[in-house]
Amino acid sequence: MIKNMQAGSFGYRFLTLTGKNLIMTFREKKFTLIELIAITLILAIVAVFASAKDSISEEEARVRFAVKLIRADIRFVQSLSLSNDNTNDLYQLNFASGEYTLNRATTSNTNNFPGTDSTTRTIDGITITSNSTTSIKFSTFGVPDTDLTITVTSTSGETASLTIDDVTGSITESL
Repeated sequence: MIKNMQAGSFGYRFLTLTGKNLIMTFREKKFTLIELIAITLILAIVAVFASAKDSISEEEARVRFAVKLIRADIRFVQSLSLSNDNTNDLYQLNFASGEYTLNRATTSNTNNFPGTDSTTRTIDGITITSNSTTSIKFSTFGVPDTDLTITVTSTSGETASLTIDDVTGSITESL
């Protein structure tokens, strides 16, 4: 009967068996080339499945980028409206022909989209459509005048949408 097992020096184990010490020797274990190749192959297969699961297509990435950019531009126009004191001259976004434009209701617009020198935004390889309304205005409180759903479609058919709530001004993304 084994009472105690302790680690000894490399390659030896000491066992206390009913009061007698036994020394057992084991040869040093090394991995063979075949074992190393098998482990490497298994790890490579696991890595392929793990990376394939998390990767997205270029078109899906383009659609996600477009949705995030449109959302940021909507928030930019909303912030311009919040800093506007003239309730008759509201900021708005107009959607038409796969692009959208930043305008003001009565005066000429002097604001460009962030990072550009333009009031019109077109995203390559993306079609932008909206529901029945083609524009959205924001009050001086940043509240949109209507519900708006914007659909973003890539050339390969990947789609996503943004929905703006006219009561809360919240933007919901569907990717």
